[in-house]
Amino acid sequence: MSLIFLKYTSDRFEERRKELIADGKEAFIDQAVFYNAKNVIFLKEVSRWSYIMEESKQKDVAIKIDKTLELVEKNNPTLHGALPSNYYSGMSLDITKLAALLDATNKIDTLNDTEHDLIGRVYEYFLGKFAIAEGKGKGELIRLRIFMMK
Repeated sequence: MSLIFLKYTSDRFEERRKELIADGKEAFIDQAVFYNAKNVIFLKEVSRWSYIMEESKQKDVAIKIDKTLELVEKNNPTLHGALPSNYYSGMSLDITKLAALLDATNKIDTLNDTEHDLIGRVYEYFLGKFAIAEGKGKGELIRLRIFMMK
Protein backbone atom coordinates (compact mmCIF):
# COMPACT_ATOMS: atom_id res chain seq x y z
CA MET A 1 0.00 0.00 0.00
CA SER A 2 2.73 2.48 0.90
CA LEU A 3 4.49 2.00 -2.45
CA ILE A 4 1.30 2.73 -4.33
CA PHE A 5 0.68 5.71 -2.04
CA LEU A 6 4.17 7.02 -2.77
CA LYS A 7 3.73 6.49 -6.53
CA TYR A 8 0.34 8.22 -6.46
CA THR A 9 1.53 11.22 -4.45
CA SER A 10 4.60 11.56 -6.65
CA ASP A 11 2.55 11.44 -9.84
CA ARG A 12 0.18 14.08 -8.47
CA PHE A 13 3.18 16.18 -7.38
CA GLU A 14 4.74 15.99 -10.85
CA GLU A 15 1.41 16.81 -12.49
CA ARG A 16 1.03 19.92 -10.30
CA ARG A 17 4.65 20.90 -10.92
CA LYS A 18 4.02 20.83 -14.69
CA GLU A 19 0.87 22.96 -14.20
CA LEU A 20 2.86 25.57 -12.29
CA ILE A 21 5.49 25.72 -15.02
CA ALA A 22 2.84 25.94 -17.76
CA ASP A 23 1.17 28.80 -15.86
CA GLY A 24 4.46 30.74 -15.74
CA LYS A 25 4.93 30.11 -12.02
CA GLU A 26 8.23 28.27 -12.30
CA ALA A 27 9.67 30.43 -9.51
CA PHE A 28 7.25 28.73 -7.09
CA ILE A 29 7.83 25.04 -7.94
CA ASP A 30 9.74 24.45 -4.72
CA GLN A 31 7.18 26.01 -2.39
CA ALA A 32 4.81 23.60 -0.64
CA VAL A 33 1.94 26.09 -0.41
CA PHE A 34 1.44 25.98 -4.20
CA TYR A 35 0.91 22.21 -4.00
CA ASN A 36 -1.04 22.05 -0.76
CA ALA A 37 -3.52 24.63 -2.10
CA LYS A 38 -4.58 22.00 -4.66
CA ASN A 39 -4.53 19.11 -2.12
CA VAL A 40 -1.24 17.83 -3.50
CA ILE A 41 1.44 16.64 -1.13
CA PHE A 42 4.70 18.55 -1.58
CA LEU A 43 7.63 16.18 -1.97
CA LYS A 44 11.28 17.00 -1.63
CA GLU A 45 13.49 15.42 -4.29
CA VAL A 46 14.52 12.44 -2.15
CA SER A 47 10.86 11.77 -1.33
CA ARG A 48 9.74 11.29 -4.92
CA TRP A 49 9.00 8.10 -6.79
CA SER A 50 11.64 8.98 -9.38
CA TYR A 51 14.30 8.85 -6.63
CA ILE A 52 13.13 5.41 -5.50
CA MET A 53 13.23 4.15 -9.09
CA GLU A 54 16.75 5.51 -9.57
CA GLU A 55 17.80 3.55 -6.48
CA SER A 56 15.63 0.48 -7.11
CA LYS A 57 18.50 -1.87 -7.97
CA GLN A 58 20.73 -0.84 -5.05
CA LYS A 59 21.25 -3.17 -2.09
CA ASP A 60 19.96 -0.57 0.36
CA VAL A 61 16.77 0.33 -1.52
CA ALA A 62 14.59 -0.99 1.31
CA ILE A 63 16.22 1.45 3.72
CA LYS A 64 15.79 4.26 1.19
CA ILE A 65 12.08 3.48 0.80
CA ASP A 66 11.66 3.61 4.58
CA LYS A 67 13.55 6.92 4.76
CA THR A 68 11.44 8.33 1.93
CA LEU A 69 8.21 7.40 3.71
CA GLU A 70 9.57 8.89 6.92
CA LEU A 71 10.35 12.17 5.13
CA VAL A 72 6.91 12.33 3.52
CA GLU A 73 5.29 11.87 6.91
CA LYS A 74 7.64 14.31 8.64
CA ASN A 75 6.98 17.03 6.05
CA ASN A 76 3.21 16.47 6.09
CA PRO A 77 1.93 16.51 9.68
CA THR A 78 -1.55 15.35 8.66
CA LEU A 79 0.03 11.98 7.83
CA HIS A 80 1.58 11.56 11.28
CA GLY A 81 1.45 7.88 12.21
CA ALA A 82 -0.23 6.82 8.96
CA LEU A 83 2.80 5.52 7.06
CA PRO A 84 4.80 2.46 8.06
CA SER A 85 8.20 2.93 9.66
CA ASN A 86 11.13 0.62 8.95
CA TYR A 87 8.74 -1.71 7.18
CA TYR A 88 10.72 -2.57 4.06
CA SER A 89 14.10 -2.78 5.75
CA GLY A 90 12.59 -5.04 8.41
CA MET A 91 11.18 -7.48 5.85
CA SER A 92 14.59 -8.67 4.61
CA LEU A 93 13.22 -9.04 1.10
CA ASP A 94 15.47 -10.35 -1.63
CA ILE A 95 16.65 -7.28 -3.60
CA THR A 96 15.54 -8.77 -6.93
CA LYS A 97 12.01 -9.33 -5.60
CA LEU A 98 11.79 -5.83 -4.18
CA ALA A 99 13.14 -4.38 -7.44
CA ALA A 100 10.52 -6.38 -9.37
CA LEU A 101 7.80 -5.04 -7.04
CA LEU A 102 9.03 -1.49 -7.64
CA ASP A 103 9.07 -2.06 -11.41
CA ALA A 104 5.51 -3.41 -11.31
CA THR A 105 4.32 -0.48 -9.19
CA ASN A 106 6.06 1.91 -11.59
CA LYS A 107 3.81 0.69 -14.42
CA ILE A 108 0.63 1.84 -12.64
CA ASP A 109 -0.81 4.94 -14.27
CA THR A 110 -2.26 6.70 -11.26
CA LEU A 111 -3.18 9.83 -13.22
CA ASN A 112 -5.43 7.88 -15.58
CA ASP A 113 -7.83 7.46 -12.66
CA THR A 114 -9.98 10.53 -13.34
CA GLU A 115 -11.79 10.24 -10.01
CA HIS A 116 -8.47 9.99 -8.14
CA ASP A 117 -9.78 7.03 -6.18
CA LEU A 118 -7.02 4.54 -6.93
CA ILE A 119 -5.77 4.88 -3.37
CA GLY A 120 -9.29 4.33 -2.05
CA ARG A 121 -9.67 1.08 -3.95
CA VAL A 122 -6.22 -0.15 -2.92
CA TYR A 123 -6.90 0.94 0.66
CA GLU A 124 -10.11 -1.07 0.82
CA TYR A 125 -8.41 -4.13 -0.59
CA PHE A 126 -5.50 -4.00 1.84
CA LEU A 127 -7.66 -3.14 4.82
CA GLY A 128 -9.73 -6.23 4.16
CA LYS A 129 -6.78 -8.52 3.44
CA PHE A 130 -3.77 -7.37 5.40
CA ALA A 131 -4.10 -4.38 7.70
CA ILE A 132 -6.16 -6.03 10.38
CA ALA A 133 -4.04 -9.21 10.25
CA GLU A 134 -0.88 -7.17 10.79
CA GLY A 135 -2.37 -5.39 13.79
CA LYS A 136 -2.27 -1.98 12.09
CA GLY A 137 -4.82 0.22 13.74
CA LYS A 138 -7.89 0.94 11.64
CA GLY A 139 -7.74 4.54 12.76
CA GLU A 140 -4.36 5.12 11.13
CA LEU A 141 -5.54 3.67 7.84
CA ILE A 142 -8.81 5.57 7.97
CA ARG A 143 -6.92 8.80 8.63
CA LEU A 144 -4.80 8.13 5.52
CA ARG A 145 -7.93 7.40 3.49
CA ILE A 146 -9.65 10.59 4.65
CA PHE A 147 -6.53 12.62 3.87
CA MET A 148 -6.43 11.24 0.33
CA MET A 149 -10.10 12.09 -0.25
CA LYS A 150 -9.54 15.82 0.41
